[in-house]
Parts: sequence; structure tokens; C-alpha cells
Amino acid sequence: MPFSIRSCRRWPVAYVSLFIALLVLSNRPAYAEWMEVGITDEAMVYADPDTIQRKGDVVKMWYLHDFKTTQTVLKKSYLSSRSQDEYDCTGDRHRALASTSFSGHMGNGKVRSSYSIKGKWEPVPPDAITQSLWKVACEKH
Repeated sequence: MPFSIRSCRRWPVAYVSLFIALLVLSNRPAYAEWMEVGITDEAMVYADPDTIQRKGDVVKMWYLHDFKTTQTVLKKSYLSSRSQDEYDCTGDRHRALASTSFSGHMGNGKVRSSYSIKGKWEPVPPDAITQSLWKVACEKH
């Protein structure tokens, strides 16, 4: 029985282009769900409304600081930090729950530090990024 190799049909360029386009579109960046909330002197600030968890008047939500320049705390440098706060929608207050800093922008790169605490309730300061985050978290409350 002779062995033969059939030549593979070549895909038309249009199919190859379509396949590559679908691959690119399906690999969204990790920060695609982030919604821009505002800007400070140091960073762009984003919220992730998809992470909102409600329990009565209290809401938890993740947000991200994407720093313009390298930040350093305890000899660890980072360019972004992803944090979770808890917001009291009727009491106009918030508290920190967790934070992780990353070596790259938009929560990418190596984890540089991470902590989880239940911070003290603090008032939401007027005309600050925290107020913008509070509004996103409590908007549909």
C-alpha cells in the first residue's frame, strides 16, 4: 500500500484575516470592564461596576488607580493598585477592605503587595474621587 501525502488546501486570505480578527477581539485586555471615574494629580481612577455586591444599604466595589509615575511604598515600586471599598449608601461613608499593587499599568504585571483589612468607616469627602466612586457604587441603590 503506497504512502501518499495529500497537499493541504490553502485558506483564502479573507478567512485567515477573519480568523486573526476574531482572535484579537476575543482576547480583550484585563481592564476592559473598568469605567473611568476621574483623574487626580497622580493617577487615573477607574471603577468596576460589575463587581458591585449589595447587602442592604452597604455596597462593595472594586476600583483601580493607574499611576502616571512609579509609586514606592516600603521599598516596593508599583504603577497601579486595585482596591475594594465598602460604601454606606445612606450614611455617605466608606471604608477600605483590600488592596493589591502591581508592577505594571492597569493591574498588570507582578503583584508587589497585597493586604486585606476592615478599615474604619470614614465620611465620603465632597469633591473628591472617593465621592465619585461612592456615586458609582450607590447609583442604583
